[in-house]
Amino acid sequence: MNRLLRDLSVSIKAFTASTVLLLFMVALGTQASLFLSSLKTDLKSLSDSSLPKQQAVLEIAKSAIDTHVNVFRYVAWASTGLNPATLNRLREQIGRDSMHVEAGLGALAARTDLSESERAAISDAATEWQRYATAVSDTVEIATTDPALGTVMLGGTDEDYIKVAGDLQITSSLVTGRTLSATQDLLIQADVNQRIIAWGGTLVVLVGFAVTLIVARSFVTPIKTVTRAMQAVSVGDPHVDLGSMDRKDEIGQMLTAISSFRERLKRDNRILAAREQDLIVQNMRFDAAISNMSQGLAMFDHDRKLIVCNAQYAKVYGLPPELMNPGITQQQILEHRVAVGSYPGNDPQKYITDRIMNAATERDTDTMIELRDGRVIAVSHRAMPDGGWVSTHQDVTEKRRTEQRIAHLASHDALTNLPNRTLFRERMEQALARVNRGESVAVLCLDLDRFKEVNDTLGHPAGDELLGATAERLQQCVRDIDTIARLGGDEFAIIQTAVKHPEDVLALVDRILEAINRPFEVEGHEVNVGASIGIAVAPTDGDSADQLLKHADLALYDAKMGGRRMYRFFEPKMNARVQARRNLELDLRGALARGEFELYYQPAVNIATRQVSGFEALIRWNHPARGVILPGEFIPLAEEIGLINPIGEFVLRQACSEAAKWPEHLHMAVNVSAAQFKDTGFVQFVANTLATSRLNANRLEIEITESVSLDDDEATLATLRQLHGLGVRIALDDFGTGYSSLSYLRSFPFDKIKIDRSFVKELGSRPDCAAVVRALASLASSLGMITTAEGVETEEQLEHLKNEGCAEAQGYVFCKPCPARDLPSLVPALQERLAA
Repeated sequence: MNRLLRDLSVSIKAFTASTVLLLFMVALGTQASLFLSSLKTDLKSLSDSSLPKQQAVLEIAKSAIDTHVNVFRYVAWASTGLNPATLNRLREQIGRDSMHVEAGLGALAARTDLSESERAAISDAATEWQRYATAVSDTVEIATTDPALGTVMLGGTDEDYIKVAGDLQITSSLVTGRTLSATQDLLIQADVNQRIIAWGGTLVVLVGFAVTLIVARSFVTPIKTVTRAMQAVSVGDPHVDLGSMDRKDEIGQMLTAISSFRERLKRDNRILAAREQDLIVQNMRFDAAISNMSQGLAMFDHDRKLIVCNAQYAKVYGLPPELMNPGITQQQILEHRVAVGSYPGNDPQKYITDRIMNAATERDTDTMIELRDGRVIAVSHRAMPDGGWVSTHQDVTEKRRTEQRIAHLASHDALTNLPNRTLFRERMEQALARVNRGESVAVLCLDLDRFKEVNDTLGHPAGDELLGATAERLQQCVRDIDTIARLGGDEFAIIQTAVKHPEDVLALVDRILEAINRPFEVEGHEVNVGASIGIAVAPTDGDSADQLLKHADLALYDAKMGGRRMYRFFEPKMNARVQARRNLELDLRGALARGEFELYYQPAVNIATRQVSGFEALIRWNHPARGVILPGEFIPLAEEIGLINPIGEFVLRQACSEAAKWPEHLHMAVNVSAAQFKDTGFVQFVANTLATSRLNANRLEIEITESVSLDDDEATLATLRQLHGLGVRIALDDFGTGYSSLSYLRSFPFDKIKIDRSFVKELGSRPDCAAVVRALASLASSLGMITTAEGVETEEQLEHLKNEGCAEAQGYVFCKPCPARDLPSLVPALQERLAA
């Protein structure tokens, strides 16, 4: 019976009770059915719309935070020099996260169930994300090549991210609000329907008391069960007991529907719990990002009360912990800053008043403020729609100092701290502007004489010290309105402004020459260098920077050619001399191929026996237009343009070939340049030349100067030993004119030393020259070396050399150098004259 009553439809049960009861029950059932239908629809809307939107917003926020954290990580890793592969993978991850955010915003914006406020918030977030993504790309790109600049750019990137995070927070709040509103509506509907059903049930009980006794167990009691289930579900309790689910009447269907709704509610609650946990994690990450920002951040509401600030903000302005709490007023913070001196200007009260009046109304600004303690703070102020504002504060004091240092280095020479060529040209342009107003300006080009020898003998650190000392002396010579610059190497330039008379320039030149010609103390050595100066005056010698520098440089070249330690004013004819030098260079490049070089030979005579002991090979250039050109005019040029090696090889081959025809007792001396000596194949070339010419190695005498061994003593000694191993004799030429002659004699057993002509020239008139020759001859004799005096022109000089113990002599006193074709007749005649 109970089973039958439970399975019969409600309409039959109500019809058998009474027509009135049927009407009430139909109304009650209709109301319940409509409520359930509405409830299912609302729940479906909540499940299909609000929750997916909320989930999408959370996923976008997560990807945005991942992007921002990875940008900070990328810049930090780039600064520590992490390997490029790891940086590339992180860079790709940043790109994927950024694309995921952009795609998520696009998909969210494309939904048709958005409210106007939600759509506006998503649009703002997409716009801000595009700006932030661009900033991220620029920051990553710069950090890859310049980590320091990428670190600086993080501030701007962080500001863009804060805007994106704010828009995403607004979007999340809107979506969450709609979800809460929908849930609240369900609760209200459930409550209303609960009351309707309760009152309807009571009325039905009263009207059909008798029927209730019969059908209570199969109708009323299950309805109460359904009601309790609905109440539990309406308040969010998914664990309500629904009792037996095997009924086939409407109550059974209701229980089935409630059961389905309960399961869906359980699932949705699990999803919401997971999303809430994700949101907590994201908030933790967001808090971590703010706390670890390099800039100080502070946010105030429209009442000028602090919403949030990070530790860096407190550090910048020296705020105690109690002034970091939300609700602290802007005035309290400003008053504390004034108390500790962290404010700009001289009027603290005016500063406080101005900031309080302007902060809330100030629009987006970026300013630099200099505090009273000297620090410079970069402040970025951004207004918020509700009347509040957010600002970032970064101490850029060291950055500003670094920028100033970089700017200084860009325009100044690192060694001397003088203006470099770039700044010099700017100063020249400024000076020339004054020339147009009637002033005269002088440009002086100056370089040090014998500077290379200092570098070569004492080393480059000594050369740098000499350049620094030179700069100091030059600065003492010029006025404050003048400019002195180092253009490179040992070349300096000076702009002398407000020149009224040539005497003004000459006075400056005299001061410079007097200062530079004084000995320098460099690493414990006394160094004498001197200076050569070229001068051009505007507007006479040019009205542009290029012209003046060119003409001053031409004058400098002319001064150096005139004997060094001199000065020259520019003259138009100097251009002609430079052009002549260029023409000579062009002719020299083809002279060897055209066979224009010829060897002349000068005899060396044994002073004691008055016998010719050998010859020195001297090169001459038979120029088709200028005639015979001596080596002093073209050999330095050949060394400068890189032709000395092929010319030297020609000399050595030709000399050995000629000497092979002479008697065995005559030797052949050949000068070798420093450039030849540095050639790693030089020793092999000498061996091949001796073999080809069939000249005995002990008849070849290679003459080197002290400059050959200046650059690399070990390499030079190794080459000298290899040549000695072949049997070749080695002579040290121009002895006594360099810095370290005695150390060379001790380091290598030379066969001969040649006394420079400067000592021989004044041998009879200066006792010191005689003393030097005597000492050198004695030193050479004790070391088992032969001495040869160069430049002997008179019999008197020859007699002095004999008395001082010199072994050999060569010079015009015997004969001038002559070509090989004249030797057959020259040698007998010379020998006869010597014997007489």
